[in-house]
Parts: sequence; structure tokens; C-alpha cells
Amino acid sequence: MTGAVAPKGRGAAALRTRGTRVGTSVVTAVAARPIGAGGPRRARSAIAAVAAGLAAICAVGAAPAAAAAAPEVWTLPGSARAERAPAAAGSGRTATVRLARRETRAVQIVVRAPAGGLTDLSLAVGRLSGPGGRMLPASAVSLYREHFVRVDRPSPMRGEPASEGRGLYGDALIPFVDPATGRPPRPAAFRPQGVGLAAGLAQPYLVDVAIPAGTPPGSYAGTFTVTSGEGAVSGTLTVVVDPITLPAKRSAGTAFKLWNAFDLSTARLLLEHGVQPWMVDPADQRRLTADGLAIANLGFWSYAQIARCWMAKPPALSEIRRRAARQAAGLRVFNYTADEIGGCTELDDEILAWGRRLHQAGVEQLIVMPPRPTLFDDGGGTGRSAVDIWVVLPAQQVSSEAAVAAALAKGDAVWSYTALAPDTRSPKWLLDAPPASFRMLPGFLNRRYGLTGVLYWAVDYWPKAPWTVLDYVSGDGKTYNGEGVLLYPGRPAGVEGTVASLRLKWIRDGLGDYEYAAILERCGQGRAAARLVASVAADWWNWSGDGAAIEAVRGKLADLVVRHRCAP
Repeated sequence: MTGAVAPKGRGAAALRTRGTRVGTSVVTAVAARPIGAGGPRRARSAIAAVAAGLAAICAVGAAPAAAAAAPEVWTLPGSARAERAPAAAGSGRTATVRLARRETRAVQIVVRAPAGGLTDLSLAVGRLSGPGGRMLPASAVSLYREHFVRVDRPSPMRGEPASEGRGLYGDALIPFVDPATGRPPRPAAFRPQGVGLAAGLAQPYLVDVAIPAGTPPGSYAGTFTVTSGEGAVSGTLTVVVDPITLPAKRSAGTAFKLWNAFDLSTARLLLEHGVQPWMVDPADQRRLTADGLAIANLGFWSYAQIARCWMAKPPALSEIRRRAARQAAGLRVFNYTADEIGGCTELDDEILAWGRRLHQAGVEQLIVMPPRPTLFDDGGGTGRSAVDIWVVLPAQQVSSEAAVAAALAKGDAVWSYTALAPDTRSPKWLLDAPPASFRMLPGFLNRRYGLTGVLYWAVDYWPKAPWTVLDYVSGDGKTYNGEGVLLYPGRPAGVEGTVASLRLKWIRDGLGDYEYAAILERCGQGRAAARLVASVAADWWNWSGDGAAIEAVRGKLADLVVRHRCAP
């Protein structure tokens, strides 16, 4: 078992779609000949020539229409990555997705253009009918066209998993319906429907299926249809709804930071994927609690970060209380105080002082650093750790394993995170990393180590042309593709706010994996769940990159939940 996925080259596929035109030049040439210039005989000859020409054109023109090739269509799991220029078409026009109530999962439908290309390409999914003729609501299905972005320089991922190489990667998801308005997107640079596709290229579509609470369990099926100017192809979509309801409040903690997009629709988009936005204006928090908002970051900053072992004094207690009182009721209120200061042992007194002050105001402290026993008592008389939420890289979890275990035993939260390519074997969240990387870190690997959440430093840290190249360049000149970007600006797709990436969907799957294992632990089946998790996540350095194997474990976890009738 390994996190390695064999590097796969991505040839320089065509970046533009070339349209195909059927000309009428022969008709024009024949009809343009003057028929009266040589008298009746020449006129009759000309007319006969025109008639013969038209008959020939009809005969010739009929062949391409009869032989016009329809789209080549096949399905993929939502956890897979479709190629832009596959060597051959895939097989199978039946897609099946299994999920619980209050859960959203995806499948993909891939279209490849035959010789001559395709025009006016689109996709439709009919209503899904289930037990007793019950129908899933039309709103249960959301459609997206996958947009490809370029990788010019592979990310410097040392060891395994390695970069999947230069080329085009499907990632940005162009919605058929703007979630903010409920209407089709405005005319824009990138359209969801009616596009062309050059011969040999593939266009994947993502189909999200969201099951509301209260949906009767069972199998629901319907038809999907790919249409084009050259023909239509249909297939079957089957949705299996388990008698499981996921909790409204998820077990894993999350905090993903926004840098540019602070609108409500973007916050809702993150929440729909099980991810908590890092910081939301208190004026908007109450409007988002129904969408699952669960945290509030106060935003007091100590200025301590990697390579800067200095902390400002904590704010006055009255100021902390005043800001905390502005947050919506019921949220987990914390303060992200410092970043990556595990090496700053000289700051213990300052960290303790910040912890005591925040705790006096009823606020938790989050610091990106491994747990340190010298900070396990803030000195306030309660035995509470100075840091309530510790955040560690995979390698730090390993090197501080005893301290992590002690912090968890005390009741502290310990979260994981990733940035750039910090080691040689753990999952990376870079565009050219294997798909399983995005799912395994927040899911089965976090469960394997008992970690309780995941943090990510940015979801919208956009380069100059994010819809073309996601080239984050570090201070040492290295390119980390897709770093800090899980959302795309919505305007080029004609929608409000932002649009999701395929990678965000994979992270959502990982958080779902975590939830199933957490449900089993609460149900007294923790050991059985742990054995299944370990079969694909032995440790940070040995984990499966096989999407089918990961999905099989997910299915077995669901079977256990159903068998033992575990409540959410």
C-alpha cells in the first residue's frame, strides 16, 4: 500500500476547439453559370448540367449526414480525473452513486468528439424515479461542465506521490445554474452548454447529487442525455440512497481561509462542501447558520509566524469580550493567533498569556504548531492548555506523536494541514497531485491518527489568470500549481461570487469518509471502522492512491452503519 500513483504524462492537447463547417461552394459554382448566353441549346445543356450537379450534390451530401458520428460517451466515478485527449474512448453508459441522506456526491459523464468534431454540445439529466414511483426533487441534481487549466511546469513534489506532469487538468466547474440566482449564467467567456469540441478531445461533465433529509431509502434511476449538432447519446444514472442520515453538524472541524471573495454566495459554496469559511462578517453570520456555519474567528493577530519568533501582547480583555459578543450565538468562537511557530520555544510565556486572556473571554486559541507539553496548562487554574486547537503537518504529527496523543487525551483539538509539498510521501493539495491526495488527508488519514479537523491557508489566492494557469510561485522561484486555490472567480463563468473546483469535491468526499468512521465510533463499532480505515491508510507514508479501493472501504463503512442501525 502506498501513496504513490504512477506519473502519467499529459500530451500537449489542442487548447482550442475548432468548428467544422459544411460548405456549399459546388452549388454556388454551378448555379452561378449564366444559362442564356449561348441560346436555347446551351441553356438546356446548362440546365441539364445544373440538374446533374444538384443530383450529384444530393447524392454526395446524403452520405455525410447518414455517416455523421454521434458523440462517444462513457461514465467515470466522481473521484476520478478525466483526460483532455484520451487515447481511446471509455466504456459504459451507466453511472451509479451511493450516498446517505444529507450527503452530496458526484459522478462524471465524459464525451469524446469523433472525427469531424462536435458542435452545440450539452447534457441533460431527467428526473430520478425510485420506490413506489417516488421522485427525487429536480433540485437534487446539479450539472457542471469541467474546464481545463494548464500546468506548464510540474510541481516539485519530491518522492511519492509525484506530479502527474505537464498538460491540461479538468478542475474549474462551470455550473448550468447560478446557485446565487437560480437562473442560467449570464453570457460570459466560459459557457456551460452549447460548446464545440474538436476531434479526439474529451469534455467531462460533473453531476452532483444531493439527497435531502427525510428521503425514503432505495434505488432511484433516470436517464441522462448528451446532445450535439451531430447526434444524441443517452445513458442511465442510478442513485442508491442508504437508510443513513448524516448529522447536520459534522464531526471534523474545518477552517479554510478566504482572501478575495467575501460574498455570501462564496461562504455558502464552501459550507455546501462541508468546509467552514475561516472568517465571516458578524453581520452575515446569522444568515449562514441555517447553511451550517459553525465557527467564528475573532481575527486578533500576534504577528508571530514562521521565521518571526516575536509576539505582540494580547488585546485587552474588554476588547476580546466586545468582539466575541458580536458573533452569532451558538458558534465555536476561536482566535487564530500565530502561524507555524513550532520552533519558537522562547515564546512559551507569550503563548500562555494569550491563552489565559482569550480563555477569560470564553474564546479558544488556535495556533499552527505541534503540541508542546510546556503549554498544556495556561496557568489560569483550570488545567486547560494554552492552545485549544493545535494544527500540524503530517511530519510534525509523526515527530510529536506522544505530545499529540497527550493533547488529544486532554480534550484538545489537533488538526492537520498541508501547504506546498512539505515532505516526500504525505498527500499534497496541488493541481497536478493524484486525486486521492485530496480525499485521503481530511478523511481516512485524519481518522487513522485520531485528528479532529483540517485547516487550509487559502481557497482563493488567485494568480493573474486563474482560469488559464494556476501558477503559485514561492519565494525560491518554484511553481506549485493550484496552491491556495480551490475556488475560481465566478465572473468568467457568468455567475455571482465563485465557482468550485473538482478538487474541492474530492475534499468533500474525504470529509464524508471521516464522518462515516466517526458515526461508527459513536455507535460502538470504532474498532471495526479502524480496521477498514487502516486497509487503505496505514500511515502518512503508506496510503492507497487507488480510487476503487478507497470507494470500496467507504461502501463497507456504510454497510456497517446500516447493519448496526447507527444514529448520526
